[in-house]
Amino acid sequence: MLTKRAAAGQADIDTVILNYALILEHLENAFYRDALATYDAGAFRAAGYPDWVRQRFVEIGGHEKAHVDFLTKPLGDQATKECTYDFGITDVKSFIATAALLEGIGESAYLGAAQNITNPETLTAAGSILTVEIRHAGKY
Repeated sequence: MLTKRAAAGQADIDTVILNYALILEHLENAFYRDALATYDAGAFRAAGYPDWVRQRFVEIGGHEKAHVDFLTKPLGDQATKECTYDFGITDVKSFIATAALLEGIGESAYLGAAQNITNPETLTAAGSILTVEIRHAGKY
């Protein structure tokens, strides 16, 4: 009986951690989706950035959307829903500064949570996302 309870507790912590990761991914996904809908290529050029810079953010935003989809599937009905966010972004430069901050938080969150994951498959999935988050953070 104790073994069943311990196993249930381990499964519960993995669900909590996956939802924690999903909250972060919802935040990042909404950030990129909303900001990129606001600031087109012309806005980036007017702020002094070449076209490839915005395209890089479009690519990162696509990764964040994929992470939301990837984490939502195994959680099913237990998946945390997206919230409404106000990032206080006023221009392209503040968007880029906030993106760097969010990606650093994402990297730290995955690194901090990974040690508590009990299921090897969940750990592998989190590790996979972590490598992408590290690459994102390295682009700033």
